[in-house]
Amino acid sequence: TVNYQNLPASASITWVPCPPPTAPVADNDFYTTPEDTSLTVTVQNLLVGDYDINPGDTVSVDVSAGTFFQSAHGIYVVNDNGNFTYWPNDNFTGTDTFTYRATDGTLFSELATVTIEVTPVNDAPVANNDDYTVAQDDTLAVPAPGILDNDTDPDSGSLTPTIVDTPSHGLLVPAADGSFVYTPDTGYSGTDTFTYTVSDG
Repeated sequence: TVNYQNLPASASITWVPCPPPTAPVADNDFYTTPEDTSLTVTVQNLLVGDYDINPGDTVSVDVSAGTFFQSAHGIYVVNDNGNFTYWPNDNFTGTDTFTYRATDGTLFSELATVTIEVTPVNDAPVANNDDYTVAQDDTLAVPAPGILDNDTDPDSGSLTPTIVDTPSHGLLVPAADGSFVYTPDTGYSGTDTFTYTVSDG
């Protein structure tokens, strides 16, 4: 004989559905750095805007630390602490990009693009030595660009010479366009020199 008097009339079960795992979302990033200057970005900064809707999931960068990568105009590496460092190519200015994925340890995001704007800086021009020959008691007249002919400016700027030391054995008449006239002292033969610097303004 079964006694039903002490059994509950009904019971309820609460069921909470769990969403299926979803991949994290990686957001695009933008940074700037001056020409010929490296850029280091912390992993926390890189992952700003990246997220995973699954509770408890931690988002990280899907790349092996210490690995160097080549972008179109530089190289970059992810350091052991997750930060990345970017080095633009010498004298490059403009936009460079690379991509990465975020991961929660299981699933991976779509590619996110890191855009780096390398801004120009004024590079110093380079003055190179010059050699000329003139006969004794004659005058040497060198037309423009004269002493500027073999001098260079990475920024392709207009160059202007400034005389620092005048010749010891003659008279020098320089011009801003690089041309000059040199007249040696009467009866002098041998080597004479003058020095100059160049400026791009």
